[in-house]
Amino acid sequence: MANQVNALIEKAELLSVRLKSCDESVREELHEQLHTTLLKIRSGGGMVPAGLSQLDHDLTEEEVEDGFDNMPV
Repeated sequence: MANQVNALIEKAELLSVRLKSCDESVREELHEQLHTTLLKIRSGGGMVPAGLSQLDHDLTEEEVEDGFDNMPV
């Protein structure tokens, strides 16, 4: 099980690198992959590194704010 968690952490770290340099067109999809990977780490009994958890939180906040930007006043 620990090997699976380590592999998931590596995947999440690669996704975080891609997210920092990606186009807006793929950002939401990559964030979804990151979020799902972090959920799998937690459900596998692993600890999510703080930086990855913060990135997920920040991206979620951005998506929520973007949703409000598109609301009519």
